[in-house]
Amino acid sequence: MLSKAATTFVALKDVLRHKPLVTLSLGAFFTSLVGGIVNLLLTIHVYDISGSSPLAVSALFLVTFMPNLIVAPLLSGIADKYNRRIVLAVGGTLRALCCLLLAFNHNIALSFILAFVITSIAAVMKPARYAKAAELVSDSKLSVLNSVLSFMINAAGIASGALAGLLTNFNSVAAFAVAAFGSLIAASLDGCYSHEEHNSKRAVDSHNGFRESHSISFWVKLKGIISSTTIRLKNVLDLIKKERLLAALSIVVLALWFGLGLQETLLVVFTRTVLHAPNSVYGYLNTIGSIGALIGAALAAPFSSNTRSAIKSLPMSLIASGIAFCAFALSGQSLIFAFCSFFVFSLFYTIANVIEELLEQVLSPNEYRASVMSTIGAVGTVGYLIGGSLTGWLSDLVGPTNTAILAAVSLIGAGIFAGLTMLRYRVERV
Repeated sequence: MLSKAATTFVALKDVLRHKPLVTLSLGAFFTSLVGGIVNLLLTIHVYDISGSSPLAVSALFLVTFMPNLIVAPLLSGIADKYNRRIVLAVGGTLRALCCLLLAFNHNIALSFILAFVITSIAAVMKPARYAKAAELVSDSKLSVLNSVLSFMINAAGIASGALAGLLTNFNSVAAFAVAAFGSLIAASLDGCYSHEEHNSKRAVDSHNGFRESHSISFWVKLKGIISSTTIRLKNVLDLIKKERLLAALSIVVLALWFGLGLQETLLVVFTRTVLHAPNSVYGYLNTIGSIGALIGAALAAPFSSNTRSAIKSLPMSLIASGIAFCAFALSGQSLIFAFCSFFVFSLFYTIANVIEELLEQVLSPNEYRASVMSTIGAVGTVGYLIGGSLTGWLSDLVGPTNTAILAAVSLIGAGIFAGLTMLRYRVERV
């Protein structure tokens, strides 16, 4: 383990020495920071302009999750066809424009449309970023770069809550203007790519593709886009079915996100009814979880230094996260035990998440990498929506504690399934 840690440290220094990798990581930080701020501000904004309607907030939840299910699998091919840096930069710029429109908007329907557009952009940008990461480094250093990206994203999650809380003291124009500015910073960082990247064949092909498109009529282009998107989606589904590790990952992600959907929507209810604690404890739990996730991101690289170790580590980290959440479910009224077990859960869950994304990157061919990650992400979104929508019903039926145990069982089941299917299967790259 010490030798792995030493190797990881050397690889980390290598990663931090290269400007394209640093700017990609900083872009991830600002993108996630803006995402967290916008999510909170949008909820408050919709709640205010709808006349304090809880139904409007529920509708916003559905609107912001649909892109992961529908848009990402269809449009992620853009990040496989064109230069991924350009896709990220354009996406950040468009999101900044949407934030500015939200700043001056008081129409509920337009707010939903802008929320859908913003989350659709985010749904395309995430696989584009991770696909670009796999394009920039060798497989041996990819786990380290993924850990850096995850670290940045979780650090942004901690910062976004505090900054969003501060921005609620200002009017919506100022708050969304700050979010727009942050999105432009992310876009500029993502748009910074090295001379070598700029002159790559992918960049040249991307430029030619955009230039030649002007001579084609709109309807012909639209028909071509629909046709190529359909063919690409079919190819991606065939690839996932053919590559048994990818198929297994899809099932693991479904169970993983089902448990996460139960957990996230249950947490506030669990805090009040089981822990008998005030709402402030709910906020503290989220902070403790974010700290655990931050440390998990830092620890993930040694557990996934190559594909073989990643395949071995995934089941163990999933089972460990499930056991920790089961301990959280049985914590009773002990806040110390609840905080400690939730910290451990977040730590191992993040390790599992980083490893799972690494396997998606390594096992997907470059020309389909973003599309594969988006499709598997859509499968996970289905699990998340099912888990989140069942939480209230299950809490009434079997109680919050048993519902939390069911979330833990889902994570443990995902780990056992991963162990039974992945560990006995080897591919040439492992």
